[in-house]
Amino acid sequence: MASDPKPLSVFVSASLSTEKQRARNGRFAELLDPFADVYLPQRDGGLLLKLLESGVVWDIAAARITERDVRALRDADLLIAVFEPGMVGGGVAFEIGFAHAVETPVWCLLPDQTERPRSPLLETAISRRFQSTETLLNAIRRLERPLRPPR
Repeated sequence: MASDPKPLSVFVSASLSTEKQRARNGRFAELLDPFADVYLPQRDGGLLLKLLESGVVWDIAAARITERDVRALRDADLLIAVFEPGMVGGGVAFEIGFAHAVETPVWCLLPDQTERPRSPLLETAISRRFQSTETLLNAIRRLERPLRPPR
């Protein structure tokens, strides 16, 4: 009896500065859950503010979060970046660049009224762009595996 293929591993990269953004990210991850093993940094890697509030010093908190996120980025089959209107945040830009460097495909969700990034480095790293969550989810349903070269 053949075993089921490993589920798709997706890293969701999105701004998490405000409670509204984190709530939106959580809802997006729930939509992906039926199709993939989702790594959501705010949930799975930790939030800097919460670690600091619990008494962890800044350097250690930042190192923990970075270590968790980098491990998840290395293991991911796909990174989905959710862009906000305005500027792309440093965390999202770092995650896109890291994924690109380790040859993980980067898909971008540009919700209505969101401009594409004006950085040639980000533009080069993004392999597919979607204007709606629905079209992105449909693309995930139809995915052929593997998405990236073997490591």
